[in-house]
Amino acid sequence: MKFEIFYKTTALKDLEDVSVFLFEKTGFANFAKDYINSIKSKIEILSFFPEIGYWIEDKELGSKNLRCLPLGEYVIYYEYSSKRIVIFHVWHSKKFSPNF
Repeated sequence: MKFEIFYKTTALKDLEDVSVFLFEKTGFANFAKDYINSIKSKIEILSFFPEIGYWIEDKELGSKNLRCLPLGEYVIYYEYSSKRIVIFHVWHSKKFSPNF
């Protein structure tokens, strides 16, 4: 079964922030766009394998059934139910855990 993937506003903002950062750093809009598309493409694997991420062990966060999936320099925070995956955050691995 394929799960649908939904992005919370927070995750979309995270991706926008990454895009702006990459554009400012490189000066190439296409590079930033391609990089974001690459992240989204890797997130798509969750639609087939939602349990690939690991549970977040923090009691407060864990109580929300959140999972974490490292993707290169980024970490995807998400949860899934019987038919859908909700992406909460896309954070650079050097950042602290987000506040949910």
